[in-house]
Amino acid sequence: MAAERQTAAVNGGVTPREVVEALFARRQEAWDNLDANALAADYSNDAFIDSPITGRHGKTAAAANLETV
Repeated sequence: MAAERQTAAVNGGVTPREVVEALFARRQEAWDNLDANALAADYSNDAFIDSPITGRHGKTAAAANLETV
């Protein structure tokens, strides 16, 4: 993921289409596999998630909360 951010920075803040497509493919695969850790890995460390099912939580609790669903 760090390489993707670096690529966007080099391109003037524009993320190449292939990088965005790879992000969505990775997220879909994680969702299909019910891989809560992979889904949570995309969150920044200071992110908060508001869910109608699991409530408000941060990245550290995201994987655990996704597994409860």
